[in-house]
Amino acid sequence: IGADDVFVYCKVWHLSKSERNNGTMEKIVHDTLHHATLSMFVTSLTTSAALFSNGASSITAIKCFSIFAGTTILCNFLIMITLIPATLIINDKWCNCESWYNPEFSSNQKVRYFLCKIPYKVYHSISDWSRIFFEKLLPFIIVKFRYIWIFVLGALGIGGVVVIFFHPKLKLPSSDKFQVFSSNHLIEKYEFQIRNNFRFEKSKDIEEFTLLPLTFVWGTFATDKGDYLDPASRGSLKFDKTFNAITPSAQTWLLQFCNKLKNTDFYQQTPGYQLTNCFFDKFRDYLQKPCLFVDDFPCCNNTYPKSEEMSYCLYKYIPMLMNTPGVQYSQMTPGIRYTDNSISLLIVEYMSNVQFSFSYSKTKDFYTKVNSWFTQELQSAPPEIKNGWFVSNLAVFDLQNSLSEETPVTMGISLCVVAAVIFITTLNVFISIFALISVACIMFVTIGTLVLLNWELNILEAVILTVALGMSVDYTLHYAVVYRLSPDIDRENKIVSCVHSMGSVITMAAITTFLAGALMMPATVLVYKKFGIFLMLVISVSWTYSTIFFLSLLCICGPMGNFGQFNLPTCEVCVAAPEEHQDKTQYTISELSSTSTYPHTTSTATTSTSESRELESISDDPIDPFPLPQRRRSRSRGQYHEYMKARTRSDSPEELRPGRTEGYHSRRGSRVRFSIGSIEKTSPSHEIDTEPKRYGKRRSVAEDSVFEVSEESLSSPVEGSKTEVH
Repeated sequence: IGADDVFVYCKVWHLSKSERNNGTMEKIVHDTLHHATLSMFVTSLTTSAALFSNGASSITAIKCFSIFAGTTILCNFLIMITLIPATLIINDKWCNCESWYNPEFSSNQKVRYFLCKIPYKVYHSISDWSRIFFEKLLPFIIVKFRYIWIFVLGALGIGGVVVIFFHPKLKLPSSDKFQVFSSNHLIEKYEFQIRNNFRFEKSKDIEEFTLLPLTFVWGTFATDKGDYLDPASRGSLKFDKTFNAITPSAQTWLLQFCNKLKNTDFYQQTPGYQLTNCFFDKFRDYLQKPCLFVDDFPCCNNTYPKSEEMSYCLYKYIPMLMNTPGVQYSQMTPGIRYTDNSISLLIVEYMSNVQFSFSYSKTKDFYTKVNSWFTQELQSAPPEIKNGWFVSNLAVFDLQNSLSEETPVTMGISLCVVAAVIFITTLNVFISIFALISVACIMFVTIGTLVLLNWELNILEAVILTVALGMSVDYTLHYAVVYRLSPDIDRENKIVSCVHSMGSVITMAAITTFLAGALMMPATVLVYKKFGIFLMLVISVSWTYSTIFFLSLLCICGPMGNFGQFNLPTCEVCVAAPEEHQDKTQYTISELSSTSTYPHTTSTATTSTSESRELESISDDPIDPFPLPQRRRSRSRGQYHEYMKARTRSDSPEELRPGRTEGYHSRRGSRVRFSIGSIEKTSPSHEIDTEPKRYGKRRSVAEDSVFEVSEESLSSPVEGSKTEVH
């Protein structure tokens, strides 16, 4: 994610530097932050919002991870707008390889010249091929086959819906075992393939501790009052003030309940004494014993004593029970619990004949069956014990059930936040709708592919699904912003502008994220391997749909002009009177650079319009027959030099001759006076070389001539005036 923002900022940085009359370093930094900050902010906001939405989960691990990861994204954004600009300034001034390598002056060859020679050539070779792909080939592929792309990629999105919701569907874990390592690991091979071949392993499945218990609780509510951000926090109990288990009606119902429970098909008869499993069942036998001594009264020959007598008999029965050999009666065993010398809790527990399993469907069938039976029995219970509830060894099932119920909720919250951010960023209804369609297709195809790879919804998968939504919207949002602010008047040119401005940036961001996922594939831990698969998949699908599908939609029915556009309300109560614009930019004039055009005036209206647009693509002079990218490619070509000479000849059009200046030709050392009608030279000089040079794209340090032009000559040029330029 950090690399993605770096690519965006560096792209805008280079565009600001290559812009005509880019000015001082402070102005370049200001323009770059002015254009790039919004793009980085909205993408960081959508990703962090998708992560923060997991905070609604009741699972502590997911809640803590969402807060940590969302905060990390915001901190990354702060670093992007502070550390990265400072780093680029240092690199541009002292560590720029291009400024060290100047092939035109072999006499200045030093160690750094040879160190930068190969990287320089490789860089420009890759740049040339990249320029051809993103300025010519990729726009042609998108525009020419736009209907085919929409049909094919749209069909894949619909297929993802079928796979997720109909067949084979996104399922919860169905395996009886929890897998930690990859399937080819020796431990997992033993667990899943070889384990059942050993008799001692089979015997473990029939042991008692593998059976699920039947635990029924009265006296407290099934409410979790613990801290969800602290796994060690168990909270406190919320007691039922209406609970009273020692009334005759409650005693009668509890004895009938224990007898019915033993007759169910999910009850497992276990050997040994069960003195505490159904506490009042054995306590009734104690009350019905004959009265042999005077101290035995009233706890003898009495089936249903009164409440006061019941409390007295319990005080005598419990110590005797705890001293019985072979009987364990503690806080971990079923029975009654006291609070402030009164019975506050009753637990009835037996073993079931259902084995513990990680399979969600098996455990859900067991829980549904027992809980339905218990709910039906409670309907005939007296009011004082009507608030009981059933529980078992259901920690894994509870986790899986929370994932199945909360994952759609968190994804819905994330989608709403993403939709709001897209609309606020573009303020266009149709662009927002097309962007949401693209994001939805990315999600459906990504999740559908994971389902076909036999993924099941667990903790890792639940986090991945939410992260996928935040990562799938970034590239689409970049293109949406560039399309909205593109100055072109037709859709096809807008698409070409989008690909030219953001295509290389998004592609490099996708490649780095894809490689990050690929480097996780050799891992043996299943979590790392699955996350690597997810990164490679979601980035590939996101790049395809944002670059091809989304731009194809915009190419066919994208809004033009202000159609479907909303504007933020403005307040002009305390706005100061507009001042006359004064351009204080220092212009750089160079013989072989794209910025070697003469200073010209710019209207105040045009300047204010350009500065008020966020992320607007850098446009060229409408009268310039060579667009900005073409001028950079043609710096050393004779055609471009002939064009530059034509701008200074007396027979050139008036619009190409806005004024005249006078200065020094720093490369030849001659003093040159520039005028509208002609070029006057005060000393012998050399003609501009019209032959192409091998390394015409770079100019030497000696070629850089900074002309500090006075404000009067820029704001109101007068025919025949001579401005001294240093």
